[in-house]
Amino acid sequence: MHPHRATRQSGFAALLMVLVVGLATAALVLARVNHVRSSQEVAAMLKNTTTVHARAWKAADALRVALGEAEPGYVAGLLPGTAIDITLSDQASYRITAQVMSNELVNGAQELSVRVEAADAAEATQTQSSAAVRVTFQVRPNPCAVTGTCPRPTAPSTLVIRGDLDASNATIRFLGGENASIFVDGNVDLGGFTLNLSNLCATGDITVGGPTTIETVCTDKNLLVKDSASIGTARVMGAIHMQSSKTLRSAISNGAVNATRGTIAHLQSSGDVSVSEEARIAVLRSEGKLSWTSNASADSVETNGDIEAYSGDSGSTTLASRGNVTLQGTVKDLLAHGAVALVPRSYGMGIQGMLRGNGDFSYVPRQSTVEQGEVGGAITPPLLEVLVPPVNVMRVNTRPVVRLPQVAVPVMQSVLPETFKIDVNYLRGEANYVFTTEDDGKIVLHVKDVSGIAPGKYYLGVHPQDSDVLLGVMRICTQTTMQRVGSALVPVCTLPTQANAAIGFCVPAVPGQPCIAYAPAERTWTIGNTNMPIGAYWFDGNLELQQNSYVGSFLATGDIRATGFVFISAINTVSSARACSGTLLATNFCDPDNRILRTPALALGNAALVAGSYQGAAFSGGNIHLEDSQEVAGNVLAGNQVFINPGSSNEGLSVVTIHGRLLASGQSGRTTESVLAAKINFVIDGFLSTFDPSASPCMSAACQVSATASFSKPAAPQNTAQPATLANCTLAAGCTQGSVSQVRVFWAAPD
Repeated sequence: MHPHRATRQSGFAALLMVLVVGLATAALVLARVNHVRSSQEVAAMLKNTTTVHARAWKAADALRVALGEAEPGYVAGLLPGTAIDITLSDQASYRITAQVMSNELVNGAQELSVRVEAADAAEATQTQSSAAVRVTFQVRPNPCAVTGTCPRPTAPSTLVIRGDLDASNATIRFLGGENASIFVDGNVDLGGFTLNLSNLCATGDITVGGPTTIETVCTDKNLLVKDSASIGTARVMGAIHMQSSKTLRSAISNGAVNATRGTIAHLQSSGDVSVSEEARIAVLRSEGKLSWTSNASADSVETNGDIEAYSGDSGSTTLASRGNVTLQGTVKDLLAHGAVALVPRSYGMGIQGMLRGNGDFSYVPRQSTVEQGEVGGAITPPLLEVLVPPVNVMRVNTRPVVRLPQVAVPVMQSVLPETFKIDVNYLRGEANYVFTTEDDGKIVLHVKDVSGIAPGKYYLGVHPQDSDVLLGVMRICTQTTMQRVGSALVPVCTLPTQANAAIGFCVPAVPGQPCIAYAPAERTWTIGNTNMPIGAYWFDGNLELQQNSYVGSFLATGDIRATGFVFISAINTVSSARACSGTLLATNFCDPDNRILRTPALALGNAALVAGSYQGAAFSGGNIHLEDSQEVAGNVLAGNQVFINPGSSNEGLSVVTIHGRLLASGQSGRTTESVLAAKINFVIDGFLSTFDPSASPCMSAACQVSATASFSKPAAPQNTAQPATLANCTLAAGCTQGSVSQVRVFWAAPD
């Protein structure tokens, strides 16, 4: 090889190697830059996704309201592909599109499927986010509009539980009203004693026991009535088990019915029915079979299936079956499409009136009685002599001898859950006092809307010049240091340097203990004091309210527990003279010039206790614990579960009293069960005008944006389109006469 050529090739190879390494390095740098940029874009996109998704759901809910304001004929004419206009209050930031996907008439209702999409209104970018949901609405004509007779609006349920409810050891009384109701999105056991309850509905199994009386019960699953419980009306998609010694006045079951005690006055059942031991059903209509071994008697029975046995003994009963019948007792009349067999359990039992059957007839001679009868089939044994007791039955050629209508039992509609969401993070901006901590243990207090204190960040601590430092008096300071006082490490005010310049915040109920303390290991705030200013309190962590009396709204990102004799009053539940007193006035609740509660009252002031929050996608806390000898005036809102148990000191002799509503939303994502095991009084009426238990503070992005939806009437033959007539129909409060249609969300999911 030529030496110069080798040198030139070596130089070229080295240059090529440098070039390759340079390109690789550049590629790595560009990839890293692109990765960082993509990560930032993804972060921005994730940040926007939750908000956009909430607006899609908000738009879908606006459509639900609009559908209730439209004539059913308008809805029926919405063909697949029809665009629907939906407007949000912040329309400039988001673009909403909605389109009809399908529209069918099913069982008398229009099932309208709509896809709703929300997206950033800005021009498309890599960080633009969007979200879509698909919702199927069931739209029916509103009886108000058809008959002019409107159902009485129903108030929100007093007790709402998402998850199971165990009240088997509780004594619950509803006082001061006539429309108390419980809704459970799960199973419920009211095996204890419940008084003055009007309505109980659940998506799961229901057990009602003790000496409980309930006017109306509805469930998607099964109903068990035991002990001495009584129910007015039951609407059950599953089975009914009647084991009570009392009465179930009227019931519809889309499953089987098993009665062993007590009386069902009127029953319609899609499944088989069993009546045994001491039970009785006065009027029975069943699509299934019947087995009646009880000695009690019915007034009338109609079945599509066989009556496998009937042992009742009454000359006034009428049996009618589209199947076969085996009679062991006594009835007045018996009508059957199938065969009839008389197998009397005692001498002379049988049919005291008329037998009419299309099939064969068999009997036990000299035991059975038939005053008069006609059958279309064979008679066994043949009637060759006059019998005592008499069996007067003849075979006729006319077919059929009897025609019976088919029993048709209404199909129960699913229970529509009462939906709500707890997340105190959305309430931080409405709180007057926000409690957090710094890494060194200092208590940080953010103040807002309080007369006499400029809004901003402060610290809470004792002051060294106070003669009562060891008594735990806490002051609002601009700077503190952590110092050891006795055996405890406590925050001590360093600015202002004069005690009279620091604002007194609270005095401990027990001398020597701080009125507000924080345990970092448990992330728990403890409060026990006599004179905290009235307002809304927000705590980052768990909260324990110790024995004392409090006025305010107490919010915690974790759990809330009350211990000892505690009385808590939400701001809107007390008079203006009390709520708007003192030096530190909560100006978002009170008019500082007139010292009266503002009208309309802030919804947060209806809540006494609110627990639980989302930390990213995971829900945290949300459990509320109460015990005997405690009273809460205002709503109790638990993001997960609620526990009300007998206190350890008073042996369950006292009661827990709640003036307002109790809600537990089971948002932990796990199987949850709230437990009520004490004596509990719910006061549901007689409130001040400022307190509205049906109004809860907004705790989601969706409810912070208003929305409206509208669509045009389908084109008439003359191709003229008219807007739908608008009327108000709030489904939570019952349809008003102005509402044209009843709308129910049948199915919904992200798309």
